[in-house]
Amino acid sequence: MSTQPNYWSDPTPQQGAAIEPVLKRALYKRKPIGAPRRHSLYDLYRAMLSVVVS
Repeated sequence: MSTQPNYWSDPTPQQGAAIEPVLKRALYKRKPIGAPRRHSLYDLYRAMLSVVVS
């Protein structure tokens, strides 16, 4: 989880847990390449949602 401030568009932890398997399938259809992730899938979901909502 993130230590960033909460915004009204942020998903709840339950919503984040529900979307995490979908994000994993979308991101890891192939063998992961490159550097390890710096941000959690929950943080990526928050960022995508904030762009869509604003």
